Amino acid sequence: MKLTPKQKEFADLFIKSGNATQSYIDAGYKATNKSVAEANARKLLGNIQEKRNASWMQTKHWSC
Repeated sequence: MKLTPKQKEFADLFIKSGNATQSYIDAGYKATNKSVAEANARKLLGNIQEKRNASWMQTKHWSC
């Protein structure tokens, strides 16, 4: 499972800065306010982690 270009940009920015909320905004995601951006960034981090885990399991030929 691949990340979208925007998800990859978010992940790259997060790795560099460690700030999920600002990385979410800088990657081009829109939010009505900072608390919405923070919540969405947390959710996006979880989604990226799930995709990474699924990809790892596929390479190891594991099934869920």
